[in-house]
Amino acid sequence: MEESVNTIKEIQITVPWGVVADYLQERVDGFFLIQDKLQLNKEPTYTYSEALAKVQNGRNYGLLSVEAAAALLQRAIVPAEGGRYKLSIDQRLKFFINPLSDFRYISEVMRKHPLLCPALIVLGSESTLQQTYMEPVLKSTGGWTTRGAFDRLVPLLPQSFYYLCVDLPGHGRSSHFPPFLPLYTLNNIIAYKAVMQHFKRGSYIILGHSYGGQIGLLFAQLYPQYVEKLIMLDTIHIITVPSSNFKNHIADRIEENMALQEKLAVKTQPTYTYEQAFKKLMSGRQTATTPLVLEAAKALMSRGVERVGDDRYKFTLDQRMKCYIDPLHDNRYALETLKRDPVKCPVLIILAHQSRMFNIYFKDIIGYLKKRKNFTIKYVDGDHDVHNNSPEVVAPHINKFLLTRKALEHPGTRTVIFGSRKFLRWLK
Repeated sequence: MEESVNTIKEIQITVPWGVVADYLQERVDGFFLIQDKLQLNKEPTYTYSEALAKVQNGRNYGLLSVEAAAALLQRAIVPAEGGRYKLSIDQRLKFFINPLSDFRYISEVMRKHPLLCPALIVLGSESTLQQTYMEPVLKSTGGWTTRGAFDRLVPLLPQSFYYLCVDLPGHGRSSHFPPFLPLYTLNNIIAYKAVMQHFKRGSYIILGHSYGGQIGLLFAQLYPQYVEKLIMLDTIHIITVPSSNFKNHIADRIEENMALQEKLAVKTQPTYTYEQAFKKLMSGRQTATTPLVLEAAKALMSRGVERVGDDRYKFTLDQRMKCYIDPLHDNRYALETLKRDPVKCPVLIILAHQSRMFNIYFKDIIGYLKKRKNFTIKYVDGDHDVHNNSPEVVAPHINKFLLTRKALEHPGTRTVIFGSRKFLRWLK
């Protein structure tokens, strides 16, 4: 079994076509460097404790225990002069060359030539293998919801991808932004970038619902190098403000924030029984045509409330989300920015037939996007929360989009190999 797992590790070290030359040059140069050291007899030696520490800390997928490192060391060292030891591994393995292929090629090979025998793959829950060898899909929920909104959708999506689902700041179990100041949409652009830098994967597929999709579109305009594909669920663009409504909009937002701060300063946050909180969440997400189904509401409750006593719960939402401030511009400005700084990656927009606001309010922008070759717009039966209420309606469109191979890789994306680990990183 251990042998099978190791074989899987090695076959999935991939090389996108755009970096074949760099990859081979690094491997060949490394090989000659090793050869020069061996000819000069410069192979390092260690005391037993030094060798033990090197083996313990040298594993690429996690730290070994002392006992596990000692077991490996039994056949991994040979005696050297002066009571010291040297590692028995062929040093050329540091720069071995795998068959040249990328993730999509491997997926195609496995579909066309599937394994016919039973196979068992055992992955450690804290191992980085899943993050390292699966294409990442970063999921972002809409305003006032939590990542639980995707709990019913993810099982229906391709399991060959690695799904990172985060609660936006002030939602679910994520921390709130610092107090007193109003919430501003651009703050979440910073949150998006912080998440991407934390996971150190150069490019991502973004899947966003409502407000999360709006932020995803803006992020793809600002940082195209980070976004390989974009999926937007029942949303088009950040809500715009006509110039005729500029004064009233800003004044209302300021007054709403001031009133909310005064309320929070003198009142404690209300608590509810679970049943009361459940009913409040159900009524808060109800639309003109379709309420949340019970299973969808339960998914939101999993991270939308926290227990504070015996059958007492409070909502985790940052109350300032009720009066957050978007960047100020109208539809004309939004359309011009989409033309001036277009989203270059493939984009899938899924709109619900019964959710009329975006279809009407952004009619001109939808018309423009339909003319763009990299945009695909699909309509499904349902309302704003269709991905949660009826994930089986949305999943087939997402699956086809995720599994469709692009004609060209995203320009500038590089794959850098460190030992036997693979990271996607943006190289300028």
